[in-house]
Amino acid sequence: MAIPQDYLSRVYAGVLGKIIGVYLGRPIEGCSFERLVKEFGEAIYGAQIVAAGLAARVQGMRRYYAVRFAPNNRIQLVKALNDTVVLAEKPLNWEVTKTYKLALEINGPRLRGWVDDVLVFDLTDTKDTLTDGTIGLIVEEGRCAYGPVTVGPVG
Repeated sequence: MAIPQDYLSRVYAGVLGKIIGVYLGRPIEGCSFERLVKEFGEAIYGAQIVAAGLAARVQGMRRYYAVRFAPNNRIQLVKALNDTVVLAEKPLNWEVTKTYKLALEINGPRLRGWVDDVLVFDLTDTKDTLTDGTIGLIVEEGRCAYGPVTVGPVG
């Protein structure tokens, strides 16, 4: 098996997360990003986020719909059904240190996604539609902080 090109970055991100999470037993849940940078230094910036976002109709680690921030300043609406399929994507100059409000609405096969109350996706998935599941928060490598999550009926 070949070693991925980004292997060292992945190891660094994983080790960094462990170090910060157990650093002298200090709890960091609920810390602001600014406090983490102040206490743990610039090392936090070394772990790059591959993707982070909000998922719905989650049926496992590889079965869900999600609106997510992606590399190269992209926002995506994806379906994970063993493999991840990008249903739609747009440019969005997002920053790791900035707070965003994400929303994902699914009504039957219709999928709608918002960033900061602006509708960015509105489409219908007609192939292998996921019909039920729970919600989830996604981060692929690196660090991401989430605030309050609200779940409610469509409408």
